[in-house]
This record gives sequence, C-alpha cells and structure tokens, in this order.
Amino acid sequence: MNQVQDHEVETDYKLISDMDIRPEACVRCGFKTLIRRSYKFIDLQDIGAISIKRILRHEMVLWECKNCGNQFTIKNPNVPFDTNYTNDVKQYVLKRVLEMGDSMKRVASDLALLHNVTINVATIHKWIDAKASRDADVKNRDEEPIIIEYSGALSLDATFRSVRRKKNE
Repeated sequence: MNQVQDHEVETDYKLISDMDIRPEACVRCGFKTLIRRSYKFIDLQDIGAISIKRILRHEMVLWECKNCGNQFTIKNPNVPFDTNYTNDVKQYVLKRVLEMGDSMKRVASDLALLHNVTINVATIHKWIDAKASRDADVKNRDEEPIIIEYSGALSLDATFRSVRRKKNE
C-alpha cells in the first residue's frame, strides 16, 4: 500500500490488478495464447478515517487473442462493477439511511468529513431505489401465485349496458 501526504490527510492506495486473474482462453475462439494489449487505472473510493483517505486502485487490463484478434476485458470479482465506490461505502450508506433513518444529505456530509469519501446525494438515492426494487422483486417471487379455478364456461345474464357520459358533466 502506498501512502501520500496531503494537508494532514494521508492517501492510502491499495492496488488490485486483472493480471492476478488472467483469463485462460479467448472468449470468442477459445485460443489459449493471449497478450496484454493495454491497461488503465480506475480509482474507487473506500471508507477511510479522518486523517486517512483510502483509494482502491483497479488496474483493468485489455486482453487480445493472438489467433482471432478479439480484444476483451474480464470482470474482476474483487472489484465492484460500474461504480466509483467500494462495496463497503455502499453498505455503510444503505445501513445509515435505511436502517438507522439518517438523511441522505447527512450521510453524504459524514462521509466527506469523517471518512474522506466524496459522494453525491443523487448516487445515494440511486442506490436506495435499486435496493428497494430488488427487495420488491424478492418479495414478489416469494409470494405464492393466486390460482383462480376456471370452469371453461362463461355465462352472461344480459344486465350490462353501455353508459355514455354527458358532455356537460
């Protein structure tokens, strides 16, 4: 872990690389000889302390197949996908807002002041909405379907008539 001093706040970097979980073969043709074509670093904010800012630095590698020329990346299971924050930050936010009842602005402020994590309130709102929809999906899956018995026959007693609304009502 590298540490950098910056106005009484140390920045602590932890490096995770896709080189550690090298793919065995090309995802398109299955050829086993792959080369490292390119890479880029993606910084994810992690829960820090008042005097320590923690950054998870992910080295994303672009692989190229020597047989078909296909270029691809792999999904690293140790790094959250499509976010700028670690799972620890997300769990902290959800616990504070959903279980403890704190406001989203208060949680964002506390993260900035106490943990050196800058987060937008809109991001917190997006996480809460996503969790609510996942919980609703799980609840709907757990409920037993209502089975309506259908005899196959339909009977009408001719008491229905169409109704029109008057224009002046």
